[in-house]
Amino acid sequence: MTLKETGKGGPAAAILRYLPGCEAPVHRHPGYEMIYVLSDEMKTDDDTYEAGSRGQA
Repeated sequence: MTLKETGKGGPAAAILRYLPGCEAPVHRHPGYEMIYVLSDEMKTDDDTYEAGSRGQA
């Protein structure tokens, strides 16, 4: 669910909810991606993000 978009290629914000064990296909972003984990944890190819942590991809 996109909350705000500022034009083609501009910054955007979204809140995503994943079910436990969910896997997302390999994908690209035109810009950077900020990650903030609200609960549980999120694993990427490079790292594991615990609840309350943030990262940038």
